[in-house]
Amino acid sequence: MNALLESLVSLRKKRKLTQAQIAAKMKLPQSHISLIEQGRVDPRLSTVSEFAFYVDAVPVLIPRERLLEVLAILRESSKPGRLIEIIEE
Repeated sequence: MNALLESLVSLRKKRKLTQAQIAAKMKLPQSHISLIEQGRVDPRLSTVSEFAFYVDAVPVLIPRERLLEVLAILRESSKPGRLIEIIEE
């Protein structure tokens, strides 16, 4: 499973949300959420974005040429969180 999906699953669990609850909000079958989380389905960006919304996250796209600048800013932040880990994987 890629780092982004791992983060979404981790956030879902941290917020004590079930796959069924996320699926209901997204109007998808629970089985589809399960397949996404297992990495057996390659979800559309809109699906990932919606999933992120329901676990209170925001996916961010960073242009490669600006990546080092963004990492530097995040390292200066008091709470950069998991973003740096995901970017550096």
